[in-house]
Amino acid sequence: MKSLIRYRNRLYEFLAQWIVTRRYIHKLELEYDILRPGDRSGKRSKILRILGISLLAMAAMIGWSVRQGLDGYSVTVTAAMLYIVYHQVIHVHLKREEYRLLSDLENFLGDMRHEYYVTQMVDEAVYEAAQKSRGPMRLHGEYIYELLSDPDMEGVLERYQESAPNGYFKTLLAICMSAIQFGDKIVDRQSLFLMNLSNLKREVNVELLKRNRISYAFSGLVVVCVAPMLALKGIERWGIGNLPELVEFYHGTWGVLCAVWIVISSLLSYHIVMVLKENIRIRTTEHPVTERILRIPLIHRLLWACLNHNYGRTMRQKEILKRAGDSMSVVELLCRRILFGCIAFFSGICISVAVHGTNRNRLSADVTNVEDLSARADEDALREMKRVIPMLTERYSGRVPEEETVQFHIRELWPQGEEELVSVTAAEIRARCIRIRAERIHWYEPVIWLLLALAGFFFPFWFLLWRTKVRQMNMEDEVIQFQSVILMLIYFEQVTVEMLLRWMENFADIFHTSIEKCINNYPWNDKKALETLKEEEPFEPFSRIIENMEMCEQIGVRKAFEEIAVDRGHFQEKRKQENEVRINKKAVYARIAAYVPLISTVGLYLIVPFVVESMSQLMQYSIQMQSL
Repeated sequence: MKSLIRYRNRLYEFLAQWIVTRRYIHKLELEYDILRPGDRSGKRSKILRILGISLLAMAAMIGWSVRQGLDGYSVTVTAAMLYIVYHQVIHVHLKREEYRLLSDLENFLGDMRHEYYVTQMVDEAVYEAAQKSRGPMRLHGEYIYELLSDPDMEGVLERYQESAPNGYFKTLLAICMSAIQFGDKIVDRQSLFLMNLSNLKREVNVELLKRNRISYAFSGLVVVCVAPMLALKGIERWGIGNLPELVEFYHGTWGVLCAVWIVISSLLSYHIVMVLKENIRIRTTEHPVTERILRIPLIHRLLWACLNHNYGRTMRQKEILKRAGDSMSVVELLCRRILFGCIAFFSGICISVAVHGTNRNRLSADVTNVEDLSARADEDALREMKRVIPMLTERYSGRVPEEETVQFHIRELWPQGEEELVSVTAAEIRARCIRIRAERIHWYEPVIWLLLALAGFFFPFWFLLWRTKVRQMNMEDEVIQFQSVILMLIYFEQVTVEMLLRWMENFADIFHTSIEKCINNYPWNDKKALETLKEEEPFEPFSRIIENMEMCEQIGVRKAFEEIAVDRGHFQEKRKQENEVRINKKAVYARIAAYVPLISTVGLYLIVPFVVESMSQLMQYSIQMQSL
């Protein structure tokens, strides 16, 4: 057993240093340091398991790509799927861990109530409840007990800010700290500490129901997003097998453009679904590509010069980054926008070159339409025509010869050919040569490249604006958490408005920057600081809390916030209803986004080519019948 653990640790240390997996492991380590504090062995086992599943899934995708044939389509789809697998495996495992932890927290709070009845001591209740718990919850219970034993009680909540799995654990620590610092109080003939525990347990239960509802509402949407781009090759084979003339569509300009659109829309839909599914939290993330680019002094100076040239717009972008919950700076945003624009521009060039190259190769080698050239050709004639057409088309290599020249070369290769068939074959070869010569970069294609570059440049900014809109849906949850913190403290005589703000800052995510600024300005001019905070954050439920704070000086903290205490049950019921409405709204948006690639595949890649080709053949048969 010891040798197995030793080999596992060696494997983990190797993978943690290997350039291919080190960022993957580093990201998982950051998450598991929060979910499993101090559990080094368990953390490594979980990470190795996730990494193994990821590598197996990625190997399966690479094997699929090899079986499909290493063409541009397979390589592109495989790269996209590797990216999705990378995110999905992490997402599924971490969300499962978080859900179990929340479920265990609900049981932990029930155990704490029981132990507090027995011991009447907060820290002892935490310790005994932790001993009854298992797995990660026990680790968190013991860690909270250690924090409560720390003599520096003022800095405990701030230190727990980064290591808490979610706001409910911070609320639990705050409940315990307030009871230890100020003592328990009897409010409405109930223990304030136990009343706060009960309210927290109800909120955890609401969150668990919310997550179950989200899981149900969004189930299967990721598969709907990515399935279309995996099915393109199969649809192409099936279509050509049933109607060989469709090779001109699938291997032509419109077929390639449809495939590119379906792959891009699948990736965009996947991102939209994931952003709608998850609450957007501010968490410092690494941007290695932009960081390396910005290390070049000349580029860094040029980008800052561009930003300083329009300072007002720069400040607006900074505000949008804050609202969107993104940790990147404005210079990193500009660098990313330019990078996306360049990628879109060169992708447009690559697509144009690939489309023209594919069309030239198809016109040189494809013989599926030979049977439609003449109704008089028998099997032997068709076989000779299929041999001669690619050979001579390749020989002329893009130039357009005279028809007599083409007929002369056909007779050299096919002496027994009938005059009519030779004439038809020559006309087909000349038509192919004309079309091959036309397969070059046209004047409008650079215009399309520039439009793509503009779309790529603005895309990161548009995505930030959209994330801001989605994130505004989550403001209500944070305000309700503020109300819970305030209701813990308003019954203590020592509480001031500044103390309420500092406790709110520890729980803030969306409003964190604005509250921090208010706290810094509060000692100089408290009224102006609160007024500025209300102007910066016009969200109505949050503004109502600030208005209550403004009244504290005249009527006292407890009376100012009495309406929150009275309406707490109403707020919790309202939260359940708003969660339901918000989840339904997000699910509708997510379904619309998820079905765009599927509808595009069925419509553009399956129905349209069959209809167009069927109509084309019907017209050809009609012309042939009229000529007889």
